Amino acid sequence: FVSANTVIRTHNGALGTDGHHSTGEFRPGPGDAETVFANVKRLIARAQTVAARHGGLTMFAGCGIHEQLGGHIHFGNVRETPEMVNTLGKLITVPLRYVSDTDHRGSYGRLDDTRRQAHGWEYRSPCSWLSHPAVARGVLVISQYVAYRQKNAMPMLNTHEELAAFVDGINHTHAADIRKFKRIVDALRTNAMRLESVE
Repeated sequence: FVSANTVIRTHNGALGTDGHHSTGEFRPGPGDAETVFANVKRLIARAQTVAARHGGLTMFAGCGIHEQLGGHIHFGNVRETPEMVNTLGKLITVPLRYVSDTDHRGSYGRLDDTRRQAHGWEYRSPCSWLSHPAVARGVLVISQYVAYRQKNAMPMLNTHEELAAFVDGINHTHAADIRKFKRIVDALRTNAMRLESVE
C-alpha cells in the first residue's frame, strides 16, 4: 500500500489528496453529466501518469481495499430534500453496495449522508463509482435527472426503468446510460463480482 500523499504533491487542485492523506481525490468541477464525465476521464489519465512514474501503482474504486473510499456527488442550484436523497440512495448507493466489499466501508456513507457546501450540498453515501466508464456515466446521468426532476418540482421516480423511460423523451443516449448502469450492476451481482476488482 502506498499512501496517496506520497505521490500526489498537492492537497488542493483538481487532482489532490482527500482530508485523509492516504486517499487521492478527483475534483472534476461543476457541469452536466457529459462535462463531468469528460473531466473525470482527464483526471484519471493524469492519475495514471502519476502512478506510472511511481512504478505502476494500482488505483482502487468501490469501497476501497486499504482505505475507505467515497464517491461524493455535489449539487448546486437544486434544493436538498429527503425525497431526492432517498431516490439517490435507491438508484445509486444501494445498487453499488450490492457489488462492493462493504467490510472496508465501516460507518462511512450512511444512506442519508449529506453535507452543506458553499455551492449547495453534497451527497456522500455512495462508494467510489470510478471502477468502470459505464458505471461512472450511469451515476452521473442518474444524478443529473434526479436533480432535474427535483428542480422542476416533479415527483421522484424510484426505479431505473422509470427514470430511463422519462429520460428517453429528453436524451436517448442518457436513457441508454441508465439502462446500461443497471445491466452492469446486475451482472456484477449475478457473477459475485465486486467493484474493487473490476479493471
